[in-house]
Amino acid sequence: METRICKHCGKEFVPEYLRQICCTKECQQARSKAKREEKRSEYRKTERAKLKKYKAEESKKKNKGSSLGLVEKNAIAKKNGLSYGHMQALIDLKGSTWEDWA
Repeated sequence: METRICKHCGKEFVPEYLRQICCTKECQQARSKAKREEKRSEYRKTERAKLKKYKAEESKKKNKGSSLGLVEKNAIAKKNGLSYGHMQALIDLKGSTWEDWA
């Protein structure tokens, strides 16, 4: 058989079987581990990007049309006899907006 170059460490070796691409079992395991980590890293990057995009879209939906600041929202809540948090929960439950309660 002809000599080959190890795909992991770059050493020249004579393969023991036809499909062998690494010089030793340790090299094959190290190569597999490196490939697995690379795939995991790439997956995490894409998932983070998806999550970031999703959060941005959700934020846009949540703040749709509301041009009121926190001070104005708090005043509306107080006018309706509620705290800001209770008012926000009520708005989320009813599907209304801050402007509806102003």
